[in-house]
Order: sequence, then structure tokens, then C-alpha cells
Amino acid sequence: MTELNENCDIVIDQIRAIDNKRLIKKIGNLPFDLITKVKENIDNIGLGIKIYNSIFNNSQQGF
Repeated sequence: MTELNENCDIVIDQIRAIDNKRLIKKIGNLPFDLITKVKENIDNIGLGIKIYNSIFNNSQQGF
């Protein structure tokens, strides 16, 4: 499926920004369809956070 030489995981709910200087070496390429799936999952998590924040903030206004 991928052209990676090593086993890798993408943990969508633990993504954070890192400085490119911390990247040591490129280990391979992801196929376009997998990149698309990752981007969709990141967008879905962002939407979920927005919905949660909206609900949480609305429930806090009553106090």
C-alpha cells in the first residue's frame, strides 16, 4: 500500500505541530489516496472539537 521501508502509524488524535528541523530523514512516500484519508480524518477531528466547544460553551452560559 505504501512505499515505506519501516512500519509506521499515524495517530490522528495526537497530531501536533513540529519544527521541520526536528525531522531527521525522510523514510518514504504515502500514496495520494492515503494522504487524502489522513487529511479527511484531521478535518473530522477539527469539526468534532468545534462542535464539542460549541456545546460546552453554550452549557456554561447558564451558570
